Amino acid sequence: MLRTVLSVVAGFGVMMVATFALFAALGALAPEQFGKEPKAPPGTALLLVILAVGLCSALGGGWTTAWISPKRAAVLGLVALVAVMGVVSWFATPAEAAAAQPTWYRAALMVVGIAGASLGGWLKLVR
Repeated sequence: MLRTVLSVVAGFGVMMVATFALFAALGALAPEQFGKEPKAPPGTALLLVILAVGLCSALGGGWTTAWISPKRAAVLGLVALVAVMGVVSWFATPAEAAAAQPTWYRAALMVVGIAGASLGGWLKLVR
């Protein structure tokens, strides 16, 4: 049980570290879009890049969770945590920030996180 809980925490940690690392790299490559003060609102292409970064991070988190605790319950725990965090993020986002993002993007963030964590865990479990 403890190993399962720790695997979920570790998987979520991998997701967060990977996301921050990928955004830091993107910030170095394209500071006008990913810097501290972007010069333009994000376009569709940029939003798709952000979703791709999220997918890569979620895949790594799911894989890590299944590697530490090769049980389906561990991966489902991570998926549940990602879903809860997505819902909390949806409702906790300030109105002005939410208005700057298309609704499809906010929904896609949740779907990508859940799907990526599920797929990453599944890829490790079936091997």
